[in-house]
Amino acid sequence: FFKQKTAYEIYQCDWSSDVCSSDLFLADNWTRIYGTEPVGPRGGSDYATDIVTDNEGNFYITGGYDSRTSPAYHVSNSMYDVIIAKLDRHGHIIWKDILNSGPKTSIFSDDLGIAIQVDSKGNSYVMGKTNGDLSGEGIVRQKFQSHYHFITKYDTNGVRQWIHQFGTVGTSDFLNDMAIDSKGNSYIVGGAFEYDTDTGKRTSELNPVAFKFDTHGKQISFSSFPATAEYDSASAVAMDLDDNVYISGNRISSTIVRPYEIWVKKLSPTGTPLWSFKPTLPADMISSQNPGLFGWIETSAMTFNAAKNEVVIVGNRGDTPFTSSFSAASGTLVRTTYGSWGNYYNAVDIDGAGSIYITGQYGKNQVSPGNWGSDILFSKLSSTGALLNEASVGTINSRDTGFGIAVDAAGNYVIAGSVAGDLNGVPSNGATIRSSDIVVLKNLP
Repeated sequence: FFKQKTAYEIYQCDWSSDVCSSDLFLADNWTRIYGTEPVGPRGGSDYATDIVTDNEGNFYITGGYDSRTSPAYHVSNSMYDVIIAKLDRHGHIIWKDILNSGPKTSIFSDDLGIAIQVDSKGNSYVMGKTNGDLSGEGIVRQKFQSHYHFITKYDTNGVRQWIHQFGTVGTSDFLNDMAIDSKGNSYIVGGAFEYDTDTGKRTSELNPVAFKFDTHGKQISFSSFPATAEYDSASAVAMDLDDNVYISGNRISSTIVRPYEIWVKKLSPTGTPLWSFKPTLPADMISSQNPGLFGWIETSAMTFNAAKNEVVIVGNRGDTPFTSSFSAASGTLVRTTYGSWGNYYNAVDIDGAGSIYITGQYGKNQVSPGNWGSDILFSKLSSTGALLNEASVGTINSRDTGFGIAVDAAGNYVIAGSVAGDLNGVPSNGATIRSSDIVVLKNLP
């Protein structure tokens, strides 16, 4: 079921019973696959979107848990519950919770965890989206409202402390990332556009948004972004040790010289702008001048590098991934390095020495004709961007992806994502049945 370059222990787990194929497994390097039983003509599709670690070496994941029970809806619609779980350093489930806004009976039933963070006391915070009343606050999805978002908090034992659902009628938000500060305040970023509540017609372009919530779930006034005529969205957010906020995003500019560009901003804890960066010359390494297929550029994730006092972003420019570091003090672009063509960067974290850990997709179809899909990618860079290690792992002829990465205090890294292989090798309508399971991998060989 799972193909790797070298021998490596793999354990399959069932969310419903918290049982793995070997719960006595106590090694520090492992792979665990968490899945659901297949229903209807396709198997369940589960995937992890994010992972973090706490001070004790435990890991916390969130994502989507495919709980569809009607075969009629199992063919074409994606319907998920939110999965939240705490794992110990061996990958055993300490606790888990599943959030569900209602029966999975239509395409409007999706609930999904998007980002997760943990504070110094082991409390975990999850941000995600829902199309129902996930919080029990009596919220009803309005006409033309695409979805709402939520934020929730758990204590270290998995007891939910509160959950808050938010969204504005007449505005569609698409939120991408979350960070927390030393006080447990949450910062959530993304993009939003306005629409006519009578016709559903969009009345504005997508513009960046940022939300702030205190540790009790109360929304706090933070920073607003001026509306523009350009397609613009915030993709990632990070905090430094002084609780300053760094936000990066992507803009499709109205200028002819550089139609695609990224931007990075630094804000104080109260939202006061401290500096802003965007490319100023066509030759800038992280700007794009080609409006064609390979001209787009995007930020995928960002983190703060305390060892270098830099903020690090990873993203993709066409079919080439990049890593860029900026001075946290001034916003000056310090360096940009590129990964291999055909790979894709999704997430980044930093160890205590300032080394950079990245996960995403390894484009195996680029190097092996006929072998479509991707493998999970791991790359480790030095604090100055030099490649130290790179590895990939995945199933045959499938799209396997690393969506999140976390590094603990001992320098162990854990990747969370999905693997999609043949479902028992049984064909359906002349094609192989495919599904995906959540995969968590600690220290690839």
